[in-house]
Amino acid sequence: LVKFHAQCDELGLDTVSTGVVTALAMDLTERGVHDFGVRFGDVDAYLEVPALITSRTGIGAELAEGSRAVAVRYAEPGIAMQVKNLELPGYDARATYGMALAYATSDRGACHMRSYPAMDEITTGALPADSLEGKALYNIQGQNISSVRWTGVFCDFWFPSANEIAQLWRHVYGRHVGDDEVLAVGERIWNLGRLFNLREGVRAADDSVPEAMLTRPLRGGLAAGKVIGVDGFLAALAEYYQLRGWDEEGVPGETKLDELGVDVRL
Repeated sequence: LVKFHAQCDELGLDTVSTGVVTALAMDLTERGVHDFGVRFGDVDAYLEVPALITSRTGIGAELAEGSRAVAVRYAEPGIAMQVKNLELPGYDARATYGMALAYATSDRGACHMRSYPAMDEITTGALPADSLEGKALYNIQGQNISSVRWTGVFCDFWFPSANEIAQLWRHVYGRHVGDDEVLAVGERIWNLGRLFNLREGVRAADDSVPEAMLTRPLRGGLAAGKVIGVDGFLAALAEYYQLRGWDEEGVPGETKLDELGVDVRL
């Protein structure tokens, strides 16, 4: 695993996306859908994949297109572990339900850098991992504060609160800055990002997670047998839109944009 990561770093490949598309090739091979010549546990073949992808030779020519393209080619789009054509990181949403909503509503796809409910669902245990109740608001709050952190180019491993950011801004701008102003900046950024995505063709149908994640229970681990379910997920997504002040198609409403001082319209 370390050697695989080192190769990806040397070759300029994202380790998450490379790992996911490699796993998809293994899955399709073992189920007899298509033989990519690489199976789970086959370390030698596994370690050849990064170089094949970067050179687009052998199986790398197909895998370089990403997991969504590969799954579609073999008529199994629902098994590609991706959202908006970005592969999922190492947090299976069937073990941390809040991440399903985090992935689905992320502006750039299956990203754990926009909102990270796994922290409180798994690491701290402060929230139930197998429930979507309250996770719409949790993700909204996480996305808003993350938008401020990233626009401020803060270190990924420092998690400043709105109050801590406000204190920094007071020194930078030489005026009083409240927590509400900080969070309003984050919400404004998030809505502008949504407007950009809508303009570029992203729609409510893209705010989802892989079908397998909603309907296929996990087979092992502490979350064995867990499955999110389509109805529960759609209800949480609808709640998310409503709390965001967006319509049923995920389009920011005029009232919300006026409230945020956003004069951009589709």
